[in-house]
Amino acid sequence: MTFDEDRCRAREGYAAENLAVARQVTHNLLKLDASVKAGIKNKRKNGGWCENHMMKVLRLINI
Repeated sequence: MTFDEDRCRAREGYAAENLAVARQVTHNLLKLDASVKAGIKNKRKNGGWCENHMMKVLRLINI
């Protein structure tokens, strides 16, 4: 319940499935992030407040 999924109103087409995949990827990236010793919820807040931290987490993606 890190992303408050129960209140999500996406129900048509593949929206719910697409959002579920995006949440899963985000959750896994936040779990991999070791730069801040905090819970997933606080790491997510920190990424919203600090663009540098958000970019650091996004760099964990190896494409």
